[in-house]
Amino acid sequence: MIGFDTNVLVHAYSQAHHQKHKIASALVEEVFSGEKQGAVSNQVLAELAYVLSHKTENTISGEDIANILNSFLICDNWYIYEYTTETIVKALRPKRFFWDALIAETFKEHQIPEVYTEDTDGFRDSGLKVRNPFASDK
Repeated sequence: MIGFDTNVLVHAYSQAHHQKHKIASALVEEVFSGEKQGAVSNQVLAELAYVLSHKTENTISGEDIANILNSFLICDNWYIYEYTTETIVKALRPKRFFWDALIAETFKEHQIPEVYTEDTDGFRDSGLKVRNPFASDK
């Protein structure tokens, strides 16, 4: 099982960057089709909803975002994990970007060993195997 950071999911649902959209949507489809199992946190889904509705070039309607989120909920191949107060405390360690650390700690608590992310710096020293699907040396 592999975790997905928000930025990969944003590229899957936004066509602002064609090549990244193509790569990210293929990764997401591998999970929806049952080829792989994927993990997200409640934080990742919240960030996805916000970015798609406020920050992408062509924002997506609330109804369409609700449909996207529901597709994660009803698919048996996606696992949605929640963080706890203990997770927050772990993410507060110095020299870490808090929001990425919170995702990393949530995944680690649920034995998710690796994460797809474009933000490799944010996950450095997280204890996860970090995979940038958009890097030329992936």
